[in-house]
Amino acid sequence: MSIHQRKPHVPSYRLHKQSGQAVVTLTDGYGGRRDVLLGKHGTKASKAEYQRVVLEWEASERRLPQRQAPADLTVAELIERYWKHVESYYRRADGTETQEVTGMKYALRPIKYLMGKVFAKDFGPSALKAVRELLIRGYEHPKFGPQARLCRIEINKRIKRIRRMFKWGVENEIVIGAVLLALQAVAPLKRGRTDAKESPGVKPVARAVVEDTLPLLRPIMQDMVLLQLETGMRPGELVAMRPIDIDTTGRVWLYRPSQHKTLHHGHDRTIAIGPKAMEIVARHLTLDTQAPLFSPRMLMEERKAAMRER
Repeated sequence: MSIHQRKPHVPSYRLHKQSGQAVVTLTDGYGGRRDVLLGKHGTKASKAEYQRVVLEWEASERRLPQRQAPADLTVAELIERYWKHVESYYRRADGTETQEVTGMKYALRPIKYLMGKVFAKDFGPSALKAVRELLIRGYEHPKFGPQARLCRIEINKRIKRIRRMFKWGVENEIVIGAVLLALQAVAPLKRGRTDAKESPGVKPVARAVVEDTLPLLRPIMQDMVLLQLETGMRPGELVAMRPIDIDTTGRVWLYRPSQHKTLHHGHDRTIAIGPKAMEIVARHLTLDTQAPLFSPRMLMEERKAAMRER
């Protein structure tokens, strides 16, 4: 949280004049508000109830918990509520969205198209498999146009994301638990036992091809490609590399990315930088320890210089 941001407001404990009880007014997260009576004003019991109610409300993402899942909640309405959680939850430490937001958007598109008007309580294994069949065959979306057939692995990923939405719904007491339990019975697609196509798999580019390409790249891009070859770091880790993240005290330097793919799982990531890679990194170290080694500005300046030479 930025030092300029204020802490979220906590609703106050106050007197409800009509009844003489303590009351707190809470928002439901969707534009509504509701008074919750806590017992006789000023008593220890009412203050303890106030603490319990507010903590439960905050644990439910500042929404009033539903004691009974709404019977008339449609899948489209569930998606609308869940999307607010997706946009706020799937963020990096610096506040930017993770790729999971995009992944979830594409996963929820077909279920909203095919099953949006179905009540969430009635969405069972057959409905989930119908959505999956849509992904296997491909379809024409009225707003986004042709949706291509997907490979088996990608379909399994999207079905898992759909189940995750229903799990969130159960957690927040707007979907009954029996729905999630039934959806968990749908097994992932198995190789050779489905009409879904198989992905060819991602294979590494031959090193000879990379080396033949290097002379066509600008110097900074050459160094970036060579550094990846020597260290095996991911592209995102490469462009985020800063002097402050590199430990240069040992015979082998150690790069610890401030952001990486498994950070949200609590995993540490350390990339060893050997002699050849150290030479590349050393060429780009600056006194500004917070600046990226390979900034877009540097690439643009290098491009403009090359254009002037020509």
